[in-house]
Formats: sequence, structure tokens, C-alpha cells
Amino acid sequence: MIAELSERLQLARGRGGRAATAYWLAKRLLQVETYKFSATTLPAAVTPADTTLPTGYEFICIGSEADLARYAPALIDALSSNNGVSVEDTVAKGGRIYAIVCGERVITQQRVEFGRSYTGSPYPMDIYVPPGEAFFSYLYTQPSERGNGWARRLTAHITSQLAENGIVRCISHTRATNVGSLATRKRCGWKVVAHLYYFKPGKRGYLRRLSAWKDIGCQLKAVPVNSAKK
Repeated sequence: MIAELSERLQLARGRGGRAATAYWLAKRLLQVETYKFSATTLPAAVTPADTTLPTGYEFICIGSEADLARYAPALIDALSSNNGVSVEDTVAKGGRIYAIVCGERVITQQRVEFGRSYTGSPYPMDIYVPPGEAFFSYLYTQPSERGNGWARRLTAHITSQLAENGIVRCISHTRATNVGSLATRKRCGWKVVAHLYYFKPGKRGYLRRLSAWKDIGCQLKAVPVNSAKK
């Protein structure tokens, strides 16, 4: 508990930390957990600096059986360890894993899904993704690489490719206390379009759509499900 409080105090000193700490206190004291949905329209503005990678680093996309066979099992296992589910399962359901890697070392990665997704955060939900939209989940950057702009570069590469594939809108949901991921979305031009509140005492969820939800034209639906089905 002391270590957790120390971490929160450290976070409060950073940019966006005060708001994150307020959400953390609401979770601890009121048992209300908050997530933020962020969205952007494509094509997004991308500068050369957003997509330029140092020598030895590579942007990859794994979205098919052929892609799985192309990369070393050790790399696939490393991606799976921070993906929520295995890479193979993601691909089998029509999703993709994007990453920036250096050899077999994963620097940063992102899961992207189409049609339908499932998340257990903050409670079990089926995410219905309409045609032309993509749902982003499980953004992860190696701790030693955080603060170096890798997630921003990855997002720029992904959205550029998705725009070429005919995707017109991207949406994600992030824990309100996750300052780093929220900052990445903001730097990439994404806007917060909704707040998702989960009231633990009554196990109830409430999605509050903001005006930006309509402005961006989001059509995604999040439907609570019985966790026993998963």
C-alpha cells in the first residue's frame, strides 16, 4: 500500500498526473473506475519525424498465417506476453498486431481489431466495431523505452496503413490513470470522446458520450456481457 501511494505521489507531479490521481482516489475511496474512449479520423496528419526509425529498427504487422510463419517463434511469444491473448488467437479472429522491433526485441506494440472485440476492462464487454472503424487495445511499450516517442511513431505507422486499407476512424479505451497512453493519443491528435464509469459496489457501468463522439462520428458499441461466457 505504501509503495502504491508513493507511485501515485510521483505520478501527481507529472503532466496530467493530478487528474490521474483524482481518478485513482475515486477508485480507492468510492470504488468507481474510469476509462476514457479516444478517437481520431483518418487519414491523420503524419510528419516524416513520426515514421522515421533508426537503423536496425523495423515496423511490422502480423495479421495472417503467412505473417506468423515469417517471424521467429521467440518474437511471437514476446508479442503474446503483452497482448492480452496470444498473437495466434488475435490473427484467427481477424485482428492484427503491429509493433516496432529491433531484431527479436519488441520495443512497442499495439493490438488492432475489426468487426468485434472483447475486453475485460473495467468489466466484461463485447465491442462491436462497424465497417470503416478499427479498435485499438493493449498498447504496450517496454519500460526501458518509455518516454522516447516509440508509441507515437507506432501509432503514426499504423494509422497510415489503416487509411490505405480504407479505415476512416480509429477508437480506443484507456484507463484514466494511464497518463502515458493518454498522452500518446493526445500527441497523435486523438480526442477523448467518452468516459466509461464502472461502479464496483453495484457492478454497473455507464458510458457517458461527449460531444466529440458525435463530431468524429463514432459508431462503436460496447455491450456488457456475463464474464462466465468468456
